[in-house]
Amino acid sequence: MNGLLKGLEVTVLPFSELENLLTIGAEYYGRAYVSDQLRLQSGPLPLATLGELCTLITDGDHGVADYQDHGVPFILSENVKEGWIDIGSVRHISEAHHQSLARSKIRSGDVLVTKTGLYFGKSAVVDEQLGEANTIAHVGILRIAAGHDPYVLSTFLNCRYGQTQLRRRGIKATRPEIKLVEFQNIQAPLVSPQFAQSLRATIQKSKAIRREVENAVLTASNTLLAALDLAGWTPPDPLTYTATLSNYATEGRLDAQFHRPKFVELFRLHAARFELFRLGGVVLKGRTVPYVDDGEVPIIRSGDLSDIDDDERFLRAASTEPIFYLHKGDILISSIGFGSIGKVQVFDKAGKFGTVSEVTVVRQSTLNPYYLATYLRSAFGQMQIDRYITGATGQLHLNPKDVEKFFIPVIPTADQLAFEHLSQEIVQTKARASALLAAARHAVEIAIEDNEAAAIAYLIQAEEAT
Repeated sequence: MNGLLKGLEVTVLPFSELENLLTIGAEYYGRAYVSDQLRLQSGPLPLATLGELCTLITDGDHGVADYQDHGVPFILSENVKEGWIDIGSVRHISEAHHQSLARSKIRSGDVLVTKTGLYFGKSAVVDEQLGEANTIAHVGILRIAAGHDPYVLSTFLNCRYGQTQLRRRGIKATRPEIKLVEFQNIQAPLVSPQFAQSLRATIQKSKAIRREVENAVLTASNTLLAALDLAGWTPPDPLTYTATLSNYATEGRLDAQFHRPKFVELFRLHAARFELFRLGGVVLKGRTVPYVDDGEVPIIRSGDLSDIDDDERFLRAASTEPIFYLHKGDILISSIGFGSIGKVQVFDKAGKFGTVSEVTVVRQSTLNPYYLATYLRSAFGQMQIDRYITGATGQLHLNPKDVEKFFIPVIPTADQLAFEHLSQEIVQTKARASALLAAARHAVEIAIEDNEAAAIAYLIQAEEAT
């Protein structure tokens, strides 16, 4: 018998010790999951289930959103980070559509949790800065009862003991997913007002630092507008317009969206003021390889391009696979998938990393990569990306051969360098904000494993070091 079980992990429990009858798979009772749950239950803090803590447990809209350029913010799962909401990249819906989605309206103090897919298991609190908003079905909404702090709950869900409970429930056949009914019996600690206040203060300091990031991003945007002499330019958007047959012969596209006058006018303005750098000849495509748990090489996927700072989120591949290796200075463009397509990052990480076929790679030495990335993220770059996206919602594609048609204004080298300095400032400031959120998560773990006094002392030390 021992020989048959060699190398396998076995957990044996009597029926009376099953936590619930919703999930009785072997993975749910894996040793690491059970160990963390027992550690939580044996700690100094009293516990309550989410069913007891929350007045509402629901999720976002399951229909097809009618997206607008402006309107009510509509939160996608990729917008929910560990401890904060990226409102800079949210989509928008009309006020009328928002009012028709009463069940999925979110409000200040709600705890959001991503409940499926690539971004599974991240939590953040809705604050006043977001205002009136709505969200998608992939995001769970936890409305906590009066007398409990949403920041404590959200930080707990992001820490080791919250992640254990989310991930063991998220084990499904094809992708991680937690059902609404499975939230009910997740256990969370009840903390003192003193610890809650200390934790919230650390999180608020992180938010203040992240506002510095937003200001730096705005500075980069304004710097680009000034460099391109396009401050105040409004793209023409007439209701009717014409295109010649020669346009079709050149591009092979008959759809009216492709021939909108704003694209022609953008090219005309750029060409009148600058030399244009075409991306033809410098566009490459990644290669998809199998992933393994013990792989040595992190692989950056299209969905990762919202933020590539956290190496822990990347899947791994064995170094023996035919990996497409990235070079420092490569520009990565997400080229598939609703919500991810069009995201742009500069690869500037140390070590060996690969990427997949759904990521288009621009490898060039003509332009400063940080300037090029800033341009592609701007309204002008996104106009060119949007023009060449094909497919319907959920099956969107950006062909590398179309990326070769993009045109980039060549501004003076010194002006390009300014975007590198701004990008480095943004990265450093983001790291400070992230360090405080990591400290908040660890403080919750200390309170669970040791006591609140030790956790508060740790938070004070972390704030002084930031």
